[in-house]
Amino acid sequence: MSGDLQAIGHYNYGTGLYTGNHGGQEYWDSYRTSFATDLTWFVDDLAGSHELKAGLEYADLELPLALCSTGTPNGERCVPGGVGFFFEDIQLEGEALPWLMWEYTTAGPAMYTGAISTGFVQDAWRPARDLTLKLGMRFDSVTYRTDGGGEVADMAMWQPRLGAAWDVTGDAKNVLRASWGRFLHPNALTLPWFTRPVATPDHRWYSCSGVLPLYLGIPVGSAGDCAAAAADLGWDYGLDHEGWDPYGWVLSPSEVYGTEPTRAAAGIRATYADELILAFERQIADGSSLELSFVDKATRDIMDDTCNGNWPVPGASPQCDSYIIGNLPDARRDYRGVTLALESRSLDWLTLLASYTWSESKGSIGFTQDNASDFDIYPWHFDNRYGYLSDHREHRVKLNGFVTLPGDWTVAFDGFWSSPFTWTPYEDLSDNPEIPYEVHYLEPRGSRDGSDQYQLDLQLTKGFPVGPVRLAVIGSAYNVFSSEQPSEVCGHISGCGTDEDGAPIVMGDPVNWQTPRRYELGVRVEF
Repeated sequence: MSGDLQAIGHYNYGTGLYTGNHGGQEYWDSYRTSFATDLTWFVDDLAGSHELKAGLEYADLELPLALCSTGTPNGERCVPGGVGFFFEDIQLEGEALPWLMWEYTTAGPAMYTGAISTGFVQDAWRPARDLTLKLGMRFDSVTYRTDGGGEVADMAMWQPRLGAAWDVTGDAKNVLRASWGRFLHPNALTLPWFTRPVATPDHRWYSCSGVLPLYLGIPVGSAGDCAAAAADLGWDYGLDHEGWDPYGWVLSPSEVYGTEPTRAAAGIRATYADELILAFERQIADGSSLELSFVDKATRDIMDDTCNGNWPVPGASPQCDSYIIGNLPDARRDYRGVTLALESRSLDWLTLLASYTWSESKGSIGFTQDNASDFDIYPWHFDNRYGYLSDHREHRVKLNGFVTLPGDWTVAFDGFWSSPFTWTPYEDLSDNPEIPYEVHYLEPRGSRDGSDQYQLDLQLTKGFPVGPVRLAVIGSAYNVFSSEQPSEVCGHISGCGTDEDGAPIVMGDPVNWQTPRRYELGVRVEF
């Protein structure tokens, strides 16, 4: 946030701390020009009543974008062909030791464009007074072009949707609903950025003071020793820009990634999700209902980039001089859950929403829009990737609502409890120098449980009429019980440095907690 683009950032594997500078700089604008129209036609006495609807939409997308590393030698802002640097350190005997120096090349500013064309038709058909059927079909065509106008992908998909609602007893007190649909997730304009036509290689330099003696067994006592060792290995030798390692750095030819431009695989398909929902809702009193619902959602054809040696068969070759973005069969997400929900407004002074959910969220990729490094290099980024995701909670209970009291007072409450989050033991290159970057999961994703979570928030509001307006004074207390349950634990097999008292943080120890009790006071004017 300082604007200093020349300073090089550091990440310490031992302490888990980022210091020195943020790792990247980013400049972008986003433009979307769209046209949409739809027509609704109501028809009666045609085997029941119909609400027919059709629509068209077209959107033109533009994204001027420049992304690059900080640590640029003269503080440049993402110039074409420019380089930036970032250090990764280890903690040894209480001191930070140089380990890796990443050298990143930037493509410079560029314009990425796309277009989305959409058409849909649907019918809400009531063949009987107590039955509604919904039939629909949507078609999307999505194209993306990289800087220079080259087409990256042309994705099109038909998406059928079906739904039904049945008033079982004919008195609107027992309703059964079901729906199934396919929904397109067409990625975003980051897709053509990843497939820009200019190669932006990453160089991973090894520290002469750290990696050579500790992991390669090569004694180094001077810059000359390091240069001689590099020559013997057939590697490049260089000095860094901050003197972080006075002996210098060495670069193996196998530690240069992405020397060719990233490309999109032929016939790339849009990511989609198939979603099934079943629900039964029962009126239990005037103004109160109970609903039991089931959701099953499967996300497939997720796009991610991987080393060209992994395409189309993962691990067929160790080659990684370029990356390919495609629909990786290993990348998928699965969610299913059952929810019992109570909604009540039976009492004039009370509004209450309460629910219990059992669910499981599993998959092999955390996000579907980032084209991140989940499946880059085989086998390190492929092992144990499928399992429980970060949003998985087997059990969740929620309770919220508000009470209105005489004198224009309102008390609102919002509480929840969830069963433990999951985490995964991992190793990185500080444990095993064969790991290229990122982490290697040692167990199936989400194999271990963390801590459960609970919190209660309260709000008190008092209204005052002031002439033609109403003045509301609002006081809020968040996390009333000041719960500080761990929200994240150390997953690193070698631990996560030391705490503020100097005690070691070992794998499984908490490293992040809920924010404790806090207060807010505010005023709202209503007119």
